[in-house]
Amino acid sequence: MKYSRDNTVTEYVDVLYSLSCKALINKPTRITEQSSTLIDHIYTNNTKHAIVSGISIFDLSDHMPTFSIVKAADINTTF
Repeated sequence: MKYSRDNTVTEYVDVLYSLSCKALINKPTRITEQSSTLIDHIYTNNTKHAIVSGISIFDLSDHMPTFSIVKAADINTTF
């Protein structure tokens, strides 16, 4: 969230993007009265499977849980 304001963040994100990684979570995951920050970093370089990700909203704490669901291709296996 501080990509254009913090050089360290810019370098970190640029390295991930150079490795073909994309962020699955891009909204704040910790919210207080004073600030909101994205503290959960979930990246992928997956190009084969559909991914659904998001943030669950709970009032139990100032930190919200995140999730990612990967829909893998059908796998034929014999046991």
